Amino acid sequence: MEESLNEKVIKIYIDGDVGLVWNNEDVMLLRKQHRIVGTLVGALPRAPCQNNLLGLPLQLSPEEVSVLLEKGIAHLIQEVFPNKLSPEEIQAYEEQRHQSYTEQIPLYQQERRMDTIRNLSNIVKGKKAKRNQQLEHQKQLGMEIDDTEFEKEVEIDVDEIKIPPIDEKNSVVQIFTENPWINRTYKEAEWTFPSNAMQNLRYRVFKEFWEQGYFLTHGSKFGGDFLVYPGDPARYHSFFIVRCVKQTEKIPMMDIAAIERLGTSVRKTVVLCSLNDVNEVDFISLQWRGMGWKTTG
Repeated sequence: MEESLNEKVIKIYIDGDVGLVWNNEDVMLLRKQHRIVGTLVGALPRAPCQNNLLGLPLQLSPEEVSVLLEKGIAHLIQEVFPNKLSPEEIQAYEEQRHQSYTEQIPLYQQERRMDTIRNLSNIVKGKKAKRNQQLEHQKQLGMEIDDTEFEKEVEIDVDEIKIPPIDEKNSVVQIFTENPWINRTYKEAEWTFPSNAMQNLRYRVFKEFWEQGYFLTHGSKFGGDFLVYPGDPARYHSFFIVRCVKQTEKIPMMDIAAIERLGTSVRKTVVLCSLNDVNEVDFISLQWRGMGWKTTG
């Protein structure tokens, strides 16, 4: 059933089996109040050909989406798009584009004028060199040229420089993450995660740490399922590398040694997590002690 959702509700847009957040205020709310970090996956309009800095949308992990839905913090929705835009909506868009262009003209001219002032000495030097080259050419042709002409300074009155307006095709176009001219309607989307035992284990582990006040991110770069932080990852290093394993799973000793040595080298504690017989999460931490092991449960 279609419904209009309150603008204050965090909207998670479903795209296949991926949850995306497009509103920047919602992204900040998730991070500051709910300790949900996610991953920015969108290209920046001014720097599209790089992936060091990314922008909206924010992609959420399945565990992040599930905990937000369970706690009633967000809605998982699909947008219902109109089959065709009305003439009024098209006109509103074209008027906004034209207004944006006219507002950019004085800003563009002011910026060009400031560039001229900043580079005035180089401009004067270039004009003087060009004038002297012309005088030298005329002198070689036998024309009467006073040598003092070569020493005259070139004067430029910045206020009299005429700067043409920016071409409309070169103007900046605002890219909207939400269409401001359409009355938006939505329908609730289905969410099937977790759908198997391993997904349920990952979700339970994620929720256990999250409910204790930690921040969590993906742990693949350190060979784990999650990295656990005591505060915002932008300010803190992670404390734990979390691996989710089934209670009956046999882990080769070489694998345990490898991940523990990695954890020691990056100063993090490795935590193995599993569900016990009463469906509670068990935690086993591993710490390297020279030629021996120390485990705590």
